Amino acid sequence: FVISGSLGKTGAATMAAKAALKTGAGLVTVGTPASCLPIVARSMVELMTEPLEETKEKTISAEALARALSLTRGKDAVLIGPGISTHSSTCEFVWKLIPKIKAPLVIDADALNILAQKRELLKRLPNPAILSPHPGEFARLLGLSIAEVLAKRLELAPAFAGEYGVYLILKGYRTLVATPDGRVFINPTGNPGMATGGSGDVLSGMIASLLMQQRDPVKAAIAAVYIHGLSGDLAAQK
Repeated sequence: FVISGSLGKTGAATMAAKAALKTGAGLVTVGTPASCLPIVARSMVELMTEPLEETKEKTISAEALARALSLTRGKDAVLIGPGISTHSSTCEFVWKLIPKIKAPLVIDADALNILAQKRELLKRLPNPAILSPHPGEFARLLGLSIAEVLAKRLELAPAFAGEYGVYLILKGYRTLVATPDGRVFINPTGNPGMATGGSGDVLSGMIASLLMQQRDPVKAAIAAVYIHGLSGDLAAQK
């Protein structure tokens, strides 16, 4: 189940959901603001779509909580964040929904920025939970500068994963995968051409799909970032 999208950011929902399908998920459902649903539904006929209650600004509303929670039940993995915005009502929706999710969870993009406003919720995530910030999002989660994150990422990533019991994918040059038990894996694939809008949304969909299939968050995270980077390398060669 992919919770994604808002007015002007339906592409994030589309890319994440397409990536999940292309990476082997048998069925993908996208929950998105009702007015955004036709755009997402037209993007790929295999996608299932569900309209969620929305704000006047066409973002997911706090009123969508009950419906979204019911849609998470029975799902093998949930992805939340790409393109949802940080509207105040959307923030309330995320804050109330995440502690109630029982399925393996991937948190990305705007959902990370929303969590950064209430870091105490990091202690209430389901197990397993995979967070996939870029340096800016990770800096907000830690309350540090981006420069500090980049200078100490090999120390900060495993420390964060250990403190909160999560699996952390710190995106960027030589993406890191950090585990709660202190291990850090460094991804060898990828290139600067991948530093473009939408690349992270694709990765988040891949992570959720592989998490559903692997049931092992370490293997899922490592495989996703490796294949994602390799795809970029193949595209650059072509």
